[in-house]
Amino acid sequence: MSESNLPIIVVCSEGAKNSQEIIDNLRKESTDKNTIDLGNDVVGYKFHNVTKYYENDLIFLSHESKHINLVPVELLDRIEGVIIYFDSDNKDFLHKLPIYANFIERNNIEFGILLCSELYDNPLDGITYKESKEFSSVLDVIELDRKRDNDDEEPCAAVNHHDPLGYDEVLQAIRAIIWSNVDMKKKMPQPKLPRKEKVASEEEKTVDADSLEAELSGFEQLLTEVMAFKETTASWSRNERLAYAEKFADAFDNLLQNKVLDEDSSDSDSH
Repeated sequence: MSESNLPIIVVCSEGAKNSQEIIDNLRKESTDKNTIDLGNDVVGYKFHNVTKYYENDLIFLSHESKHINLVPVELLDRIEGVIIYFDSDNKDFLHKLPIYANFIERNNIEFGILLCSELYDNPLDGITYKESKEFSSVLDVIELDRKRDNDDEEPCAAVNHHDPLGYDEVLQAIRAIIWSNVDMKKKMPQPKLPRKEKVASEEEKTVDADSLEAELSGFEQLLTEVMAFKETTASWSRNERLAYAEKFADAFDNLLQNKVLDEDSSDSDSH
């Protein structure tokens, strides 16, 4: 896919942090690096997304206007994600949530994230998690200053990659999406024929053929599910999609492990 068609993630801010600051923290590089001209004096910021199973390029777009509906109309077809930062002590922001939600639903956008420093437990103090979800079910919420329950007890504990914090949690959410420019078919390994040095009997050949057919069927079924991932999970939350993606990862690893065991067994038999 050429740079002119890369998926776009629009980044907006309704709070103290501006959208450019958020983009810089996600990309972990300065504003002047890897920029791309989106036309009409609009600048995008290229981001190379790397996951365990695929790599792809995305474009972050800093949208300075307070009105999401004012994004350049010529870019609408490429927008596949929206990130909105807000201050949780500003209850008026709740009235704007339906506007963002309508924009996401109207344009069939799968990836929507609300960012804030930290949500409140008491609605009298500010916006709570329940309120943010009540006004918008299509936007997941990430607290940049969230702490784990055991952080105070184990200050020297190793980083928990399964429970990232802050901007790393946002990046995890980005990696959990199958973007339009990802071709999973090219990334799927093809099973190899079992290596046999001895002359196999007809019975052994039949067993080998059945085994190979089962392996191919397993890969084919997994590939079919992966290709349908985006449509299947369109109405799911980020955590539900992530859990479903992890199921794919486990199934993929099991197929590879079984294949390695079969080949090791074949090598042992041949000696």
